[in-house]
Amino acid sequence: METMEQKIKAILSNIVRDVEGVEGALLVDNNGFVLASSGLASTSDPDLIGGILSSLANVALRVGQELDAGDISGLIIEGGKKQVYMRKIGDYKTLIVIARKGTPMGMLTYIGRKSAPLIDQIL
Repeated sequence: METMEQKIKAILSNIVRDVEGVEGALLVDNNGFVLASSGLASTSDPDLIGGILSSLANVALRVGQELDAGDISGLIIEGGKKQVYMRKIGDYKTLIVIARKGTPMGMLTYIGRKSAPLIDQIL
């Protein structure tokens, strides 16, 4: 029988495998603890990445509240070499997808929206 972590890791692995340009995927909690990850380069520190990006996602949620923008469900970061898509799952988790620059953002948004309910169901 698969554990919860194994099931989530399988979903993350599918994201990395099925979406061209995706280099890694993580699921973190609001404290930045990595619950599962897949595909990150061996030179990357998933705990550091998860902690920083989780903090950024929490700040975005707070800004959304201050601006009365409604629930913020996703966040996009574009860099010179990479782009990051983050999507809230429930109240306490964030899906993070890291991709090469030029990966269609619509595809990252689609895969995030598709994967979030599957992960939420497992949690």
